[in-house]
Amino acid sequence: MSIWCLVTPAASCRRDDSPPCPAADCHISQHYKLLLKLFLECFKAPGLLFLEEDLEVSPDFFSYFEATVPLMEKDRTIYCVSAWNDHGQRGRVKDSTALYRTDVMPGLGWYLNSKIGLELAPKWPLTNWDDWMRLPNIKMQRSCIYPEVRN
Repeated sequence: MSIWCLVTPAASCRRDDSPPCPAADCHISQHYKLLLKLFLECFKAPGLLFLEEDLEVSPDFFSYFEATVPLMEKDRTIYCVSAWNDHGQRGRVKDSTALYRTDVMPGLGWYLNSKIGLELAPKWPLTNWDDWMRLPNIKMQRSCIYPEVRN
């Protein structure tokens, strides 16, 4: 299995032919759209693993995704796989192998397969990509997988 990993930039990366950004997060949203189109359409990547530039990953971060990404191929109700759990601090979890489903796309360190990425890329928003990903008409009753332990 190959997973393509991308780190989102802190600085803007607007191309000359892209529209001017009306909001502070426009550059990030448009960067995500460019990455989806470039890697999924041009390079035919099986999916993308997005990491925010300030995310510190655990030693099992990539093995977690190698174990969970195949679930998306088997279960069409899975929208994304995330390694982030806001409440998964040490000492507060019971099962370090447990996975959960959520209706909210957690963001931070997350994976999107090519099928869903190609579905979303043409309608990707100019701003507020993370809020947009949480809309019912975008999720279409699909959920994201996340661990009990925060990776």
